Amino acid sequence: MQPVVDGRPRAECRAASRALGWDLDPCEAILAWPAEVPLGLVATDDQAGDGARWTLLMPVDSPRRIAPRAPLADDPDATMRSLAALLCDSPLSRAEACPSDSPPFSLGQVVALSYELGRRLEPSVVQDALRLAAMPDAWAVRPPWLLVHDRRRDGWWWIAAEGAEAPDWVEGLPHRPRAVRSFALEPLRADLPARAFERAVAATVDLIHAGDLFQANVAQRFSTTLDGSPRSLAAAALRGHSARHGAYLELDGDHAVLSMSPESFLHVEAGGVVSTRPIKGTRPGDGDPAELLASAKDAAELAMIVDLMRNDLGRACRLGSVEVREPRRLERHPTVIHAVAEVRGRLRSEVTTAELLAATFPPGSVTGAPKIRAMQVIESLEPVPRGIYCGSIGWIDDRHGLRLNVAIRTAMLARIAEDRWTLGYHAGCGIVAESEPLAETAESLAKTAVLARLTR
Repeated sequence: MQPVVDGRPRAECRAASRALGWDLDPCEAILAWPAEVPLGLVATDDQAGDGARWTLLMPVDSPRRIAPRAPLADDPDATMRSLAALLCDSPLSRAEACPSDSPPFSLGQVVALSYELGRRLEPSVVQDALRLAAMPDAWAVRPPWLLVHDRRRDGWWWIAAEGAEAPDWVEGLPHRPRAVRSFALEPLRADLPARAFERAVAATVDLIHAGDLFQANVAQRFSTTLDGSPRSLAAAALRGHSARHGAYLELDGDHAVLSMSPESFLHVEAGGVVSTRPIKGTRPGDGDPAELLASAKDAAELAMIVDLMRNDLGRACRLGSVEVREPRRLERHPTVIHAVAEVRGRLRSEVTTAELLAATFPPGSVTGAPKIRAMQVIESLEPVPRGIYCGSIGWIDDRHGLRLNVAIRTAMLARIAEDRWTLGYHAGCGIVAESEPLAETAESLAKTAVLARLTR
């Protein structure tokens, strides 16, 4: 059955776009956005850029959710039905190319998928059915319109259903006063003592030596308090387009999520070509790139995840179409250096978004290998749910495929008073047989630098 949106088959929900002659930075747009209109932002690059080329801004009223529940449903088929309904699913092989003179976006929906959605898709992972995240397992909004900024051309576009009119305030967005509310972010503090994380790393290494698994991505949670505006924090964090796959979503009046992710999980283009770009191997931004490039441990860690992602994509792609396009390259980001690979394939003709997610979610780079056993180890060692961290945020387009990130470098905010928020932030490491607890703790701390630089 053809998915239906607002009473019409989704394929008939055509969009029109027009260029806007704006001189406006996306982060200025965040600060000018009306306070009463919930804001969503998704940033993405073209897979090999030096930062986010595209920034999508949209209103996010009336979200739909798959809510956490206890006891956790032991029915992956029911989860698939709920996910397909949430995503208004249709085959991704129908993705169309976009004209060269306009952005590769149409109408669609912004989504946020928590790591715990993976527990529903694979119930054998679950050890504590009552362990629930505070945020939805899945969240989606279909905005009536969106604004798209192209950093390469420094141009803006308005995209909406044909004949739709922009709200009065949109045309004046470049001239609206910028919110001047500042923010104060207290230093991050680990929820558990450093030795507790070191013990978790050591326990993982013992399991690897015992032959239980090859690798697991184990994380620790940090917390702090934000005084002021989450939008001001988001504008500061995303300024300069350095987060290649960043996002900011106001999930409701009391919860928001800010992702400064450098990692692409899934990118589906015209004809159902799908790619993933896993990251494994990290050094501080002022470190020596040659040392990371020469590290046999980090190379092996990435090779394991490349193999896992080949297998995951193979569950949804045409036989023989999956290939490693780039086995390893270095990327420099403002606070870290990463090693990255690219795997690509062509989806089978009837594979939908929900089916692609069932084959690949959660991302292999933040679970480990073998994936299910690694998820079980994560479940046993991490004391709190991950929530959106290590899930995915992105844009599912009606006509031009999808772009989903790996939600690392991701902060989850919950209001505790007017202009006062708690902020939770996880940072993890891929643990392999050669891992040393102290070194992995140092890597975890290095991954907090992207947020720590915003403290005052």
